[in-house]
Amino acid sequence: MLAPAGCPRCGTRLEKPYKYCPNCAYRLRPDLFPAPHVPAAGAPLSQSVVALGGYLLFAGMLLLVVFAGVRLFARPPTPDPVRPEVMRPRDADCIPLTLAEFVDVPAGIAFWGLYDPRRESVVESRAEEAGEARRQADQVVGALAEIGDDTAAAEDIVEARQVIREALDRHASVREALRQWADAFDIAPPQDSVVGTPEAYYLEDPFRMSRREVTNDQYFEFLRAWARKTGRSPPLYLVPAKWKRKTGSRDVPRIYNDGEGDFPVVGIPFDAALEFCGWFWEERLDADPDLVVDLPTWKEYVLAARGDRIDYNFPWGPTRDGGSANLGSPLLWSVKSRTVDGKPIDRVEHEAYNGFLDLVGNAAEWVYYWRDDGAILAAGWSYEDEWVDRVSVGDTGRPARLVTPFAPEGFIPVSTWLEQEQRAVGFRPVIRRAPALPSFVPVTAGAVRHRPAPRGLVPPERPGTEGPDEVESSEPETIEQILAQREPPVSFASETGQVERGFDISATEITNRQYLAFLAAIAPGQTKADLEAYVPKRWERKNLFVRPEARDRAYYGYYVPWEKLETLYQAGQENVPVQGITIHQAEAYAGWLSKRMDRRCSIPTAAQYLRAARGDGDAPYPWGDDRNDPELRPSSRPEPPPARAFSLAPTALRPVVGLAGNVAEFVREDDGRLLLAGGFYDLPTRLVTLDCFLDAAWNTVQFAIEPEDGLEEDDEGDDRPRLSESFRLDYYTGFRIVRLPDRF
Repeated sequence: MLAPAGCPRCGTRLEKPYKYCPNCAYRLRPDLFPAPHVPAAGAPLSQSVVALGGYLLFAGMLLLVVFAGVRLFARPPTPDPVRPEVMRPRDADCIPLTLAEFVDVPAGIAFWGLYDPRRESVVESRAEEAGEARRQADQVVGALAEIGDDTAAAEDIVEARQVIREALDRHASVREALRQWADAFDIAPPQDSVVGTPEAYYLEDPFRMSRREVTNDQYFEFLRAWARKTGRSPPLYLVPAKWKRKTGSRDVPRIYNDGEGDFPVVGIPFDAALEFCGWFWEERLDADPDLVVDLPTWKEYVLAARGDRIDYNFPWGPTRDGGSANLGSPLLWSVKSRTVDGKPIDRVEHEAYNGFLDLVGNAAEWVYYWRDDGAILAAGWSYEDEWVDRVSVGDTGRPARLVTPFAPEGFIPVSTWLEQEQRAVGFRPVIRRAPALPSFVPVTAGAVRHRPAPRGLVPPERPGTEGPDEVESSEPETIEQILAQREPPVSFASETGQVERGFDISATEITNRQYLAFLAAIAPGQTKADLEAYVPKRWERKNLFVRPEARDRAYYGYYVPWEKLETLYQAGQENVPVQGITIHQAEAYAGWLSKRMDRRCSIPTAAQYLRAARGDGDAPYPWGDDRNDPELRPSSRPEPPPARAFSLAPTALRPVVGLAGNVAEFVREDDGRLLLAGGFYDLPTRLVTLDCFLDAAWNTVQFAIEPEDGLEEDDEGDDRPRLSESFRLDYYTGFRIVRLPDRF
């Protein structure tokens, strides 16, 4: 160890051991301590510059590596789907699809079938026929003439159309009214033509329909929104087959030809058109729960195009001449460059078109078809149809073959008509008002009176008894003897009662739309099998939103949940009471609604039902004693059989509707029995009263046909009451809800 003596170089005395001399920096222990770096005096500048450059180069390479990593792993920004030059026509002259592009269509009668006004001639030989039927036929004749008079005042035309409606409403079936029309007019078609008689269907609910077909511009906007929402390119089934031009974008790979933005979009599959409707509902209508955006039914399509004018084969008149329609042209027409009598009809205000454009011709259009369950048709004919020229116009000097856009031959099943991905089919949406939750009307507490049900209801036979055929053929038999062999009819302990507390009752029966809202709400916690257990028996239409790739759905409209719900109600029947309901399904709905409203909800008791319908009175119907009220039986509407439940809208005079007739409704008696109240629409009118309670445990029910019902006596003069066919009760069951002030 070095002693603290002194520095060998400078002789400085050291009091303790040092590594270096504090005076001259001499290294005292060179084997252990390296000498400190002392920069040489006057180091070259180039050496410093080189060192600095090396540091900067290293730093730059490090920044480049970091930037490359960020670019590699970060999500790139969404580019504009198309080049600016492609978008120029759209930005400059696009017709956006907004609520302003929809036309209101009031409730009314859709005439379906064939008509040839060129053969009209009043049959003078029948002028002497007397009676009510002839008077009504004459009224209709005058109304038709008034409508066809170009000089008639607007108020006279409105009055004439009302006459037609009233004439139809006075008949149990529209076929009778149409037969009277045939008596007044010679409208029998030639033997070699398409044979058919117009039928009439009453649509209770107004709706709104797009005035034009959906255009390429409007559909492209939907695809852009789809790409933005999902973050990926739309699947091929959404992209129209006729779009061939590439956009240079990953978002929407193909687009229509330049300058065709206002042409109808065609080559659209049916489910792609439905998803467009879902997009419009969600992004344009803010997913309004009281509105439904859908494709039209064929009845809505016919009502919008034909109105209440049975004498019109086309929207503008009886013949193909005189209208602005693209029939037989090799190319589509723009929805804008159109004229009538040399005047532009961009807004389509011409009265002859009811505010619409191209309901005949240009693109064929998707519609629902009710007659064949689940069928999908293309309506309105297509610009590619040479078939139109062959069948809609006869030879020179001969009448037309009566094939019109409003006849069955004018609605074509696409699977047997068009190929190559529906190359000529487009669409236009409709908007229907259909509240997703029921509205309620307050009912005060008070007395209740029950009147015995009318004679004629026949309960099901008891086990081990004779069947209906044997009973009817036995001698002698009366209704009383038949009833003795049946299950006991519903009876009550007393005819009076009391409702102790006020309550709220739903203004209508629970509708299809409201029940679907319940299914959509509970679906996330249900398996497919569990959810199917809640589906009503009368829902038979295939849910077209079922798709193997669930991720291919971005907009669902009101059809959720498509991956679990295989069947739906018929299109356009959102406000019709739900039918085929079990008590377990009704109580499940009531439990869900209780949580939703934070109020205790349930099906009504018999006393609550009668109190809401009858109040302090004792009339057989909520409106009084008139059994011919149009609310009582849907079969009194102008519609071919079979009868059906229908939509009823509450009014200021009738805030609660459907308590008599329509669908049978679940109620509970005080002793816990489950009953069905109000009768249903296939029962005779005289049996449908507020006191028509049936045991919900019955599977079937019959009614007696008596001589006063119009039954003719047989050869032996037997005028005894007889039994009708059986009805399955579960086919007609629906329900409504009462709400108590208690918090749930």
